[in-house]
Amino acid sequence: MTQVYRLLVAAMVAGICGGAEPLRADERLGHDEARIAVQNGEIRPLGEILAAIRERLPSEVVAVELKRDHGRLIYELKTVDAAGRRHEFHVDAASATISTNGEDD
Repeated sequence: MTQVYRLLVAAMVAGICGGAEPLRADERLGHDEARIAVQNGEIRPLGEILAAIRERLPSEVVAVELKRDHGRLIYELKTVDAAGRRHEFHVDAASATISTNGEDD
C-alpha cells in the first residue's frame, strides 16, 4: 500500500502542478488552487477521497488530476485493472460521488 500511496502522490503532484492562471471550465487546478480549495472546505483532501472510495473501484489507481468540470471540482482518477485495461473515473471532490467517464483499451 505504501508503494501505491507514493505513486498516487507523485501522480497527483505531476497532474495538478501548474500556473496560477484563472480557471476555465474543464481545466485542471494547480497545486496552490487545490490547497486553497481544501483549506476553504470546498473539497476533501485526496487521501480522504481515496479512503472513501477504495472499495468501490474495480482497479488500481495510477494517476490523479484535480479539475474544474462545469463549475464542479472533481478528482479524475485513471486506473488499470488486473487485465491491463485502463479506466477513468470522475469523483466529486466535495462528496466523493463516483461517475464513470469511460474506458480506454
